[in-house]
Amino acid sequence: AHTIHPLAGQGVNLGFMDAAELIDELRRLHAQGKDIGQHLYLRRYERSRKHSAALMLAGMQGFREMFSGSHPAKKFLRDMGLKLADSLPGVKPQLIRQAMGLNDLPAWLR
Repeated sequence: AHTIHPLAGQGVNLGFMDAAELIDELRRLHAQGKDIGQHLYLRRYERSRKHSAALMLAGMQGFREMFSGSHPAKKFLRDMGLKLADSLPGVKPQLIRQAMGLNDLPAWLR
């Protein structure tokens, strides 16, 4: 289970990805004739999801820090960063795909 600030609904996105990757992993194990109840076999899934959750948590904490406070220097840097991300070709769509959880989709969701 993950606990994450409800910023932008990312907690539910993580939950959906957990379920989709679990389905993929169970299908893979079943196709190989492995016992899907063996904890050892589910370690791959666990490591993958912990990594994804840690990245999302770090990103959300970064956004929270970036948008909290009103120090003029922080506001200037934040505004410049947002303008830069908006003006560089391909950056904004990639950030949107990442936020929507559309990068590295499990096979079950493709």
